[in-house]
Amino acid sequence: MEVIDFNQYSGNMRFYGGEAGQKLGIVYEGANWILKYPKSTRSLVNPKISYTTSPLSEYIGSKVYESIGIPVHKTAIGYRDGKIVVACRDFLAKGERLVEFRDIKNTYNAALFESGSSGSGTILSEVLTVIDENSALQKIQGVRERFWDMFVIDAYIGNHDRNNTNWGIITCDDELVGLAPVYDNGGALYDKRDDATFSIRANDERALYIDAVNSSISAYIGDDGHHINPISYIVEKSNPHCNEAVARFAGRCDQKAIDDIIASIPMEADGYRIIGKAQSEFYRKLLNIRHDLLCSVSSELG
Repeated sequence: MEVIDFNQYSGNMRFYGGEAGQKLGIVYEGANWILKYPKSTRSLVNPKISYTTSPLSEYIGSKVYESIGIPVHKTAIGYRDGKIVVACRDFLAKGERLVEFRDIKNTYNAALFESGSSGSGTILSEVLTVIDENSALQKIQGVRERFWDMFVIDAYIGNHDRNNTNWGIITCDDELVGLAPVYDNGGALYDKRDDATFSIRANDERALYIDAVNSSISAYIGDDGHHINPISYIVEKSNPHCNEAVARFAGRCDQKAIDDIIASIPMEADGYRIIGKAQSEFYRKLLNIRHDLLCSVSSELG
């Protein structure tokens, strides 16, 4: 895997929001890309590392989506200004606009109006109501399937940050273009851990299982008011649309290919640490456990 020196590329006039860390628009390979910097851990209690490893999580998570065959933004790992960054190709063509699901959900819906729901609310039942009833989404093929594919793959990579700003549709001159490719996968794979913790967890079978199954948290909230554990939700097999997504995952996910993606990441490049040995080992063990579990659920569904 190539690690790119992004210091040599000039900025563009595109600006990007979000809460996950600083971003910079650049021109690379004749196209617009977004550089995502790691976020400082200064606000955390007793942080073990100075910056998150979210650029690496974004890269691996996006490569997983790509490997499984889900449209996703193109990514590359590199460095700029002394930091490891992930470059994400801007998927918007000239004149196109990304409409986040938050803004779609905030469109008037009689079923949600009385509840006082807002666009940022992630109660799962409300999200599903919007997917089924919003007039714009009804004109786009595969929205419900994309949502559940993301739910299952995010459970697999441990992405806890698929909130209503982290997926959406594309419009151009007030006309629908279609679903946006999957983007914002950086909240995955324990991006705030240090090497010592990765080593301990990777070599403790019970701890590894807890990380793989019991500690998984989704951005979505159940009717009981608590965040959903997506692995538990999948194992319950109570939602037919989720079950269909599990079956698609089992049929498309080649765990050997995922292992190879992680193994291809160098430990260091040009004096920069990219991934630790224990971190790489932990990721592969963790994803193998989740892969086997999801495939087992798929088999039980027949």
